[in-house]
Amino acid sequence: MTIEAGVWNGGDADWRPVQNGIITLPEKKEAYIYAIHASWKKGNAIYAFFIEVR
Repeated sequence: MTIEAGVWNGGDADWRPVQNGIITLPEKKEAYIYAIHASWKKGNAIYAFFIEVR
């Protein structure tokens, strides 16, 4: 299985690999829509959520 995450930019995300279940958030204090993409043999899924870095 492959898992990646990134900031959603309207049409896609800046995908980065998720390592050891850890997602590195942006340092800039701002609101973001973050997306998680997982793919495996039988399919894939994308989930998105709102975060605010303070």
